[in-house]
Amino acid sequence: MGRLAGKVAIISGGATGMGGAASKLFAAEGAKLVLAARRLDRLDALAKSLGVPAHTVQLDVTDKDAVETVLGNLPAEWREIDILVNNAGVGIFRSVAELEPAEWQRVIDTNLTSVYHFCHLAVERFRRGTGGMIVNIASLAGKNAFAGGAAYNASKFGLVGFGEALMLDHRHD
Repeated sequence: MGRLAGKVAIISGGATGMGGAASKLFAAEGAKLVLAARRLDRLDALAKSLGVPAHTVQLDVTDKDAVETVLGNLPAEWREIDILVNNAGVGIFRSVAELEPAEWQRVIDTNLTSVYHFCHLAVERFRRGTGGMIVNIASLAGKNAFAGGAAYNASKFGLVGFGEALMLDHRHD
């Protein structure tokens, strides 16, 4: 058993890319996983390959009510979340003049607002239990702006600032 044996980790965007890699690393350390993403087929395929208990949920992280429902209706063995990994993300890369308001909103809602919703709910749970850990996946784009990256940069700069404030507010939770 690994260092995370018996711990429950929820990973948003947990099916592919960095989320899939995180899922594999956490599984290798013995964590029980709650994997959330838009594509249930990808989640289920990954879950079958991990070799640890995994619960998959199809979830649009931008839907606050859906996030609350999913976390509120987890099966008993996955309810006590110990680790939250906010990994879900999207990038739409256009100049400000070309970026549509709906595209801006989608990036901000996915990369930043959804993290707030997950963290808000997780901290409540951590306070009731024995604490927990939160990992927010940002990007170098959270420190270095680039042309065509206005929405992405804003979301990731915001995520870095949010994460620092979250730590200062809740490091003992």
